[in-house]
Amino acid sequence: MTGEPVRLQLAQMTVTDRHVRTPIGVYDLVGTRWKWESSWGTNRVQPVWSLVMGVLTFWSVIGIAFFFVYRTEHCGRVTVTMTSPTGAWWTETVQVDALGERARLEQTLMLLDNWSIAAQREIAS
Repeated sequence: MTGEPVRLQLAQMTVTDRHVRTPIGVYDLVGTRWKWESSWGTNRVQPVWSLVMGVLTFWSVIGIAFFFVYRTEHCGRVTVTMTSPTGAWWTETVQVDALGERARLEQTLMLLDNWSIAAQREIAS
């Protein structure tokens, strides 16, 4: 696995063109199965500057309005499970901050899963 370019790095899981390295072992990429589950949400957060401005100008009508300033932060997580042909499995959870980042990760996982199944079929025949 040394010298192979890394195609995907998920916390402690490293995927190259031929292998998957996890803390429990190194497995051939051919025949692995990939499953993922993603969740997405938003949080309303009050910026620090609005709190400071609200405290400094509390005595005025506009100062009170600063306490009602919020921004929306997007947050999500993708839980990825790799199962080897021998039955060993490893799960990683990755935090994502943008919808595009989540979509790229899911697309990469779909390609990995489809490729590993196709490669296993070619070897079997």
